[in-house]
Amino acid sequence: MNGSKVSSDNIGDLFDAAVKGKIKGDTVTLDIRRGTETKQYIVPFKNVVLPIVTSQWFPEGIGYLSLAAFSQDADKAFSTSLSDLQSKGMKSLIIDLRNNGGGYIETAKKIAAHFMKNKVLMYIKNRDGKEESISTTEGSNADYPIVILVNENSASASEVFAGAMQDYKLATIVGVKTYGKGVTQNVIPLFNGGELKITTEEYFTPNHHSVNHIGLTPDIAALNDVEQLIKAMYAAGAKDISLILSKNDYKLNNNLFTLLGSAPYMQVGEQIYLSSRLLASLIHGNATWDESSRSVILAQKDMKLELPVTSPDMIIRNGTSYMNAAAFASKFPMFRWSFNKDSESVTLEASH
Repeated sequence: MNGSKVSSDNIGDLFDAAVKGKIKGDTVTLDIRRGTETKQYIVPFKNVVLPIVTSQWFPEGIGYLSLAAFSQDADKAFSTSLSDLQSKGMKSLIIDLRNNGGGYIETAKKIAAHFMKNKVLMYIKNRDGKEESISTTEGSNADYPIVILVNENSASASEVFAGAMQDYKLATIVGVKTYGKGVTQNVIPLFNGGELKITTEEYFTPNHHSVNHIGLTPDIAALNDVEQLIKAMYAAGAKDISLILSKNDYKLNNNLFTLLGSAPYMQVGEQIYLSSRLLASLIHGNATWDESSRSVILAQKDMKLELPVTSPDMIIRNGTSYMNAAAFASKFPMFRWSFNKDSESVTLEASH
């Protein structure tokens, strides 16, 4: 075995140094520093095939499908996973297109046919202004609620599919505005082994909404990944939320997910502070900023908690507000929380 040792605080430097000159069968020893603590990992160097489609089953009959790309055969994996969820008695479906950069329009068309029958998926217009439509053929109409998760990296075929579902009111879109890649390209192979990609057409949603450099605007706005999934769960019909947060991952209603951003909580002495937006999503409420009083306001129906930035129960870090969990729980009885010192994890529960 050819092993090497790499140490760095920068994960990008770690990756570059680790893979340089490596072949299958080699190993790399990584020293990962977090604050004053260093942990060592021995990692085998090998090809990793990431699944295009992953599925989860949530209580209350909510199915979850994550689609990484609209690759050539993604529709087959999507169809298999969807059938499996339906066989369990699925009542609603969450389709996760976050960080899906697109792929084949033909794949998007086949996947869309699971939810819309004989409908226009998109319009394309060439440089001469000639317009054509691309439609689903046959297919079926879904008879259950659908929620689609998107973020700033959802692009191209993701926007085609989500845009059509939104226009026909077949799905509720949750997240942030999408990337805005509303053009199609042809790829021409070159004699030297390279490829030439030429933009040939612009596409529009069934309601003729332009996407290029604009993106899709979600029906329900949610900024970070945990908040997005919680709001998607509520939109899909969930009544109860159970969330276990750690520094690197989180478990939502018994399903484990990798945390994409920073942990939405912090510990200060014996106190736990949680992201205001996360708290608002948990109680199915709203978080707003009042400039006149310089306060964050969390509200749910007739219940309200208003904390000025000077309050000891409020912390502002990098433009994000965090509220004291105990102070929040005292105002919203549907919210419960606990902290596990051994695992450094926070358990949050809410219902509506």
